[in-house]
Amino acid sequence: MIGMYGVILVDIYGVIQLWERPVSLSIFVLFIAANEYLNRLLKTTIQEERPSELISDKTDSTYYGMPSGHAQHIFFSALYLQLEKVEYAELFWLVALITMYERVANNKHTIKQVLAGAMVGFGVGYVAHQLIMIRIKANDII
Repeated sequence: MIGMYGVILVDIYGVIQLWERPVSLSIFVLFIAANEYLNRLLKTTIQEERPSELISDKTDSTYYGMPSGHAQHIFFSALYLQLEKVEYAELFWLVALITMYERVANNKHTIKQVLAGAMVGFGVGYVAHQLIMIRIKANDII
């Protein structure tokens, strides 16, 4: 269950914690959307099927399993929020691991698909945080 709803809870917590930091919050929300778009693009490009058929419509981007969208999203959020020094962010890594485990255990993804999702999400989280660092340096603020 954590794997299914953990992403939503982490994001809500992240929005609340970043509320007083409008640049960080804006980039977080923007990159949630960009990360989702990237996941759908990768799924329809790679077209690797899930271990079990959940959706029969191959035109639906969620038909494919590579990379895992849940793993990609939670790893993005966990890294971004940790780099932003959000309170209790280290707990999000536990949520990320549980998410990966549940996606494989429930036969929704293969290990390869959740690892790929984790790597993509980690990369997107790093890039998103670097945008803030560039802005801070450009504006010479801390």
